[in-house]
Amino acid sequence: MQGKQRAMIILIGSALVAITAIALISATRAGAASKTSPLPVDPTILTRTANNPPVSGNGVPAIKPHLSGSGPSFTASDARTYVTEHGIARMEIQKPIHVTMVLFANAGQIQKQYTHISFGLSPGQLICFVEIHNTITISNPMGKIITFSHGFVIFDAHTGNELGSGAFN
Repeated sequence: MQGKQRAMIILIGSALVAITAIALISATRAGAASKTSPLPVDPTILTRTANNPPVSGNGVPAIKPHLSGSGPSFTASDARTYVTEHGIARMEIQKPIHVTMVLFANAGQIQKQYTHISFGLSPGQLICFVEIHNTITISNPMGKIITFSHGFVIFDAHTGNELGSGAFN
């Protein structure tokens, strides 16, 4: 069942990226027909579209919870190990993976530090935010390779499920 959930989330993300690409191609052709220059496309828009957190709120099983209580159900070391061993979905990351930060906090607190990224989570939700610094490449729908210097993955701090990921410079 876990594999099917991950496949479904990847399929939905891919569909969103494809729709965005079709819209961009149509807009570019329309701009060329009217002899106006198309607007420049920020490559992070495609990344954010491809990596938006799933709207179901449950995420994809990732880190196995093993702590009890009202706080996180896993440690920062567990999150660091998971990302180092598994990488981040849909991203090619140059090895070795360098985890630069693991932070447990409410989504709203972390969102204040990363205003250029939309998490799409409830501000009060306790999450684990893991940031890496590496050469990261992502292919956009038109086959262009986009390179980033930082990546991140968000886990639900109670379930250990992966809620979303992305990249930025």
